[in-house]
Amino acid sequence: MSLDADALALEPPDAPLVAFGLPSIRGLAFGAGLFLLALLLQPAVPSRTSRTLRLVLFPLVACLAFATPFRWRFEPFDLAIPANFRWAIFAPYGVLKALEWGTMGDRARTKELAWVGFDGREEERARDVVDKVRGATVTQATHEDATEASTTAVSTSNGLEVPDPGARKRSPNGLPAPTPIRPVAVVPPALDTPPLPTEASHLPTPSPSPPFDAVNPPSISSLPLRPTSSISPLAAQQRSLQSTTQRHHPLSALSDAAHLLSSLRGIGYTWGPPLRTLARPAPDERAFVRRAAREFVRAHVVSTACVALQVLERDGELAPLLARRLPFLSPAAAQLVAATLSRLGIGASLHAQMNIGAEGVSLALYGLHCATNAVLALVGGDCVKWRSRFDVREYPPLFDRPFLAMGKGGLAGFWGHRWHALFRDVFTSVGYRPVTRLVRKAGLPKKAGQFAAVVVVFALSGWMHWQALVAARYGLAPRASTLAFAASHHLPSSSLYPAPYSTLSFVERHGTWVFFLVQPVAVTLENVWLKATGRRIGGWPGRAWVALCVVVFGQATVGKSWLALGLVHGLPPVRLWSWHRWLLPVLSLAPMPLFMRTA
Repeated sequence: MSLDADALALEPPDAPLVAFGLPSIRGLAFGAGLFLLALLLQPAVPSRTSRTLRLVLFPLVACLAFATPFRWRFEPFDLAIPANFRWAIFAPYGVLKALEWGTMGDRARTKELAWVGFDGREEERARDVVDKVRGATVTQATHEDATEASTTAVSTSNGLEVPDPGARKRSPNGLPAPTPIRPVAVVPPALDTPPLPTEASHLPTPSPSPPFDAVNPPSISSLPLRPTSSISPLAAQQRSLQSTTQRHHPLSALSDAAHLLSSLRGIGYTWGPPLRTLARPAPDERAFVRRAAREFVRAHVVSTACVALQVLERDGELAPLLARRLPFLSPAAAQLVAATLSRLGIGASLHAQMNIGAEGVSLALYGLHCATNAVLALVGGDCVKWRSRFDVREYPPLFDRPFLAMGKGGLAGFWGHRWHALFRDVFTSVGYRPVTRLVRKAGLPKKAGQFAAVVVVFALSGWMHWQALVAARYGLAPRASTLAFAASHHLPSSSLYPAPYSTLSFVERHGTWVFFLVQPVAVTLENVWLKATGRRIGGWPGRAWVALCVVVFGQATVGKSWLALGLVHGLPPVRLWSWHRWLLPVLSLAPMPLFMRTA
């Protein structure tokens, strides 16, 4: 990753600067491989066939995901480190997801991937029974629709599930609990009573909602609950066969696989985070659109401002600007403030850019939902719809006030509840659970296993971010065409390329690892405090503690490292930004000469 001056000889001095280009469509090939794995997890695929094909396929998908950000990148790649870093962050995720799905056993396939929808009772059940289920084993998988309406499983903080036949219907937001969205039978059911649980009903990943409301009647889970003793065996068998036929339909399997692949947080699935750990979703579609649009615009403003600050600091312009605006600052103090502001902007800008992506995708999916129904209405009138409504409960905010409520729950609450849960499942499946099992089999204390597992989880997170920067810097070297372009526009070479890797300090090289590996130690100290005092750190002391571990320590390690490794190099100086960089989301990250004033 060092800057090799010999690379200048590889291209003629008058070579034109490479034009801007998006990654090749081949860069999405590992996504197609993940889709095949998700498809093989569907109940329509026989168990032995699924297991064999997944074991054969997942190493290929993992290798392809690993190689993707090295082979297919934004161009010119030596000026696109910011864009390529964000593009490459999903490659390690693809590696871990391929490993998780490829090695998943039949038990996990049947139970952990079950779609349970939203019945609003998770919070109440967790409070009532959490003490009773510690040390218990996972109960039977999700039953048929009406059975789940009366006995629905709850996932507790330690991953266990128990039935709760007597919970009241109440949503976690205090709103009336909506009917769970469950798959519907292709053939209208001949009976109006729920079926008895049968072995055929233990199926993973049912559809999140009916695909065509006019063809498929409402889910039987919405029918009035009847005593199961009044159902004849023949009626139960017919209902079970109808549901099984629907879930084994090829179109249903494709739809379920696509939904499973696109649901990064697993909201509505048994493997997803408990609803109580997520931010509150909007109460209706109109509120959802307003909130998502407002957050999208706010995040764009924050992201663009932070990137501008970092570019000003990179070019040595921020400290003089502060000295002019704040005459009481000495030159040394102005330099320190400028460096600190730019490093603090790393976390704020990444937080904002992730919100741009999450809210942008949510709004795009909502627009696609409305457009699809509009087209179908033109074709078939009101008798055909894709989905009767857009379920906003699947799209709560990505973050739950991580900075405003920073002290609530301490550091464990920050990472477990406040921060996004995009990679929670792969970290748990690939890191936490295997390590705890291994330590338990080795006969070591339970606390030791938990600490080792948390260390592995944070190490996986550190690897994801470190690997993304490695891929973004891969092959980085000054090119004659780039240097000629910079000279013709009077751009300093320090704006194009970061310092060589060999000249960086230890923290500048390895700040990512330092930050993420200190977090489990800090969480352990919180647990020691909890055991000694009987209460978790919170209030202003908790806010100060989390701010010290995340904000202060983060800017001194990972912020310093990412800037030194070139996170904003290749972007033009702020004085040369065109209006596109200021007004269009994330285009402030586009490399030179795109959206750059050259006059």
